Amino acid sequence: MPRQGRLGEVKLANVRWYNAAPTALAPLLLALIPWAIAVLRTRQGWHFTPLDAGLAFLIAPQFLACWPSATDWKLSLRSWPLLLLGATAWWIKLNGMAFFRLA
Repeated sequence: MPRQGRLGEVKLANVRWYNAAPTALAPLLLALIPWAIAVLRTRQGWHFTPLDAGLAFLIAPQFLACWPSATDWKLSLRSWPLLLLGATAWWIKLNGMAFFRLA
C-alpha cells in the first residue's frame, strides 16, 4: 500500500555523473505530451471546439506531474560535468572556434 501523500517512488542503483541528470529529470519529458497536442490542435488556426475542452481536462495533470521533485533536482546535480560540456558546446556553436585559434 502506498503511503499517503506520495505519488510515486523509484529506487535507483548505480547512479553516476553521466546518467544522474537524464534519469532524475526524465519527468520533464511529460511536458512534451500537452505541447504536442496543442500543436496538433492549433495547426488549422485558433478554432476551439468542445473536444479541445475535453483534451485540456485530460492533459492538464501532465503539467503537474512533469516537475521533478527536490530530491530529483539534487540528484541531477551529480551531472555537473555534463552541464559544463553542454555549455561549452553551446558557446562554441555561438562563437565558433575563433577563440581557440592562435594569432
